[in-house]
Amino acid sequence: MDIINLIIGILLLIGGIIWFLYEQDHYKEVKKEEHVRKSFYVNIFLGAIVVIVVGLVMMFREILKLL
Repeated sequence: MDIINLIIGILLLIGGIIWFLYEQDHYKEVKKEEHVRKSFYVNIFLGAIVVIVVGLVMMFREILKLL
């Protein structure tokens, strides 16, 4: 099951990066006056960062087990 966790970690890392970049493009389209919409993007960015960190942790744990 070590390889499965490694693959899941890689997928989470790639998915989190893609999600972060996708939301970053949408954030640029929001007008400066729309403060409420901009405040929601903070939660979305933090969620994407958490997904990236979880993917990294899963990858490094499995790589250290394999070594």
